[in-house]
Amino acid sequence: MRILIADDDEICRITLRQHLEKLDHEVVSANSGEQALEEWEKKEFPLIISNWRMEGGDGLDLCRGVRSRKNRDYTYFILLTICSSKQNYLEAMDSGVDDFLTKPMNKEDLSIRLRVAERILGFTRQADRLMDLIPICSYCKKIRTSGIDRSSMPSPVRSW
Repeated sequence: MRILIADDDEICRITLRQHLEKLDHEVVSANSGEQALEEWEKKEFPLIISNWRMEGGDGLDLCRGVRSRKNRDYTYFILLTICSSKQNYLEAMDSGVDDFLTKPMNKEDLSIRLRVAERILGFTRQADRLMDLIPICSYCKKIRTSGIDRSSMPSPVRSW
């Protein structure tokens, strides 16, 4: 998987990059949120791992920037933080963060989070493919049934 990491701490960035590359991921690193957003806009990344507190745009600014871009594939966002209060987590979740890793980072925890991210991204791709196949009315957001060949649909057809 292509992963973008953003951290202003060079040691953390190198350590994280090396671990991700050992797991056969393609990694691009940035030393600020602003630089990471520029990299993400050039080439989409399904996963971003970012430090929360950084010079030059923090992790929450980066996440909000990613979430504000419409018509892009979903990007799973993991935030690295030393902040562990519930208020901090709520603030991060409100900004669009999907998951958290506390610093210092534990490699086993990172591997677990990557498995979850891959699963969620897989479900997201499946949902996107289904949305391309199902004719949905752009006005009422309901499935259009006129003109559909029902013989090719699985039986029974359920509406959610």
